[in-house]
Amino acid sequence: MCDNVEGLRKCYMALEDNEALAKLAGSPRHGKESFAKSNPAVDEIIDVDQTPSVQLLMQLKESGRMLQTAAMAYQLATMEASQKASPIRIKKLYILAAHIYNQSSVDGAKNREAARCYRLGAAQHWLALAMARAYAQPFRAEAALRAAARLMTVIDDLHSAQHEQVWCTVALIAIEARAFSLCSKAFIKLEALDVDNQYENLAVEVFTRYKPRDPKGTKVNCPNCETGIPDWATSCDSCGSVFPGCAVTARPLGETVAWRCGQCRHHAARHDLVLRHSCPMCHAALA
Repeated sequence: MCDNVEGLRKCYMALEDNEALAKLAGSPRHGKESFAKSNPAVDEIIDVDQTPSVQLLMQLKESGRMLQTAAMAYQLATMEASQKASPIRIKKLYILAAHIYNQSSVDGAKNREAARCYRLGAAQHWLALAMARAYAQPFRAEAALRAAARLMTVIDDLHSAQHEQVWCTVALIAIEARAFSLCSKAFIKLEALDVDNQYENLAVEVFTRYKPRDPKGTKVNCPNCETGIPDWATSCDSCGSVFPGCAVTARPLGETVAWRCGQCRHHAARHDLVLRHSCPMCHAALA
């Protein structure tokens, strides 16, 4: 490894390569022992009871305290989710925590922590993708509906402070796509969160003009029972099969076309990875 650790760290930060950052911070050559020799007061400077921050996170990483680094990345992600920060930023923090837990795991508990962080990061991924599709120009209805459907399956893994944002995004996509049955479901959720009745009034305005029906759209066959299902479905109503979603497109996948990441265990269509060098969900290098 290059001796210019600081230079490498800055490069990896610029590239947003969380996995490489975690490996660099956890390297025996540049870990806690070597850092402590040049920084004898490090334990006095770092107070892990401080409010989580990126600066404190970097200090913990540079001191080699990897499990504490992972725990703080998780805390910082959760704090930012409660403040409705950018879901992309929140995702990166959860994924960073997951990568560090993976590399520092010596028992099953740490593996479970890594799995939880990957799962929470994935939920932020679907929120970010749905928001991007909602505001995309030109708007592509079926692509947006696929992202909205995926987002609705992970709402329990999102912070409660983000739930209004979730259902607003779903409602916006549904209105643009003329999927008014889906729109009705989103407004029911929004009305439950509404203290000023603004969503109730908006729902009345929408549904006095449109019936709560979804467009027919593109149909695909369920890979298990061959029943026709919407292109954006996450499961089959006939046989109950649940489909993994492509992390790139949110399209439902069958086992024959699905690639699975060895780190985060999420899926993608093989043809969507042709020009990629890393997992679209956790950014681990493709094997």
